Amino acid sequence: MSTAETILAAFVMTCAQIILSELALGLAGLLYKELIFGSNLLISTVVICFVFRKQGLGNIRRLDYRSTKEMIGLSGVFDGYNKTLFLLLVFSYTIIITASYLLPPRGLDDLAYHLPVISEYTRSHAITLLPLQIREAFAYPQNAELLFLWPLIFTGSLKLIDCVNVPFIFFTILAVYALLRNFTVSINDSFFHSMLYALCPVVLMQAGSNYIDVILTFFLITSIYFTIQF
Repeated sequence: MSTAETILAAFVMTCAQIILSELALGLAGLLYKELIFGSNLLISTVVICFVFRKQGLGNIRRLDYRSTKEMIGLSGVFDGYNKTLFLLLVFSYTIIITASYLLPPRGLDDLAYHLPVISEYTRSHAITLLPLQIREAFAYPQNAELLFLWPLIFTGSLKLIDCVNVPFIFFTILAVYALLRNFTVSINDSFFHSMLYALCPVVLMQAGSNYIDVILTFFLITSIYFTIQF
């Protein structure tokens, strides 16, 4: 696997581990931060030990060496256009992260059904169905929402909960880049177009919200890439 594929696969498996651990503990009525932390630490330790036992340290070092060579290969992508786009990207997401920290959640769907569901999970320490008489949307599958539950249950605060979409946007940039490179698009053009995704108005609008479209987009593009590649 290439470096991009390794990073994407690791992130996907991390999300799956978080969702499954919260789902299992929530259905059992044991949704406490101590148990979530302990279960994820145990799973991660087992996986790391398995990898070291199966592949050995030598293979991991070779992966690092190959990754370094690939990163050096990216040093020429910052021409004038890419530098401008990159600076816009940094500026835009600095504002989004700052606003997410200073301002409360303010999206309509956030307050209507995304946040009430995970807030109730956190309060009751269990995954339960909220009254459908209040809002039928409470019956929607709560998959991506469980990723928003992660910072809420550990901090007990809504600060930065609107930032959960941001890492998914950055990993989608990597997925788009890897997908374009798979079609032999040049490194410069692949980097340019992958950053364009993160600067699309609808993406910028949802980056600082609890909408799940950005998360689903990441999994969709990553699925397309791995389907084509393998």
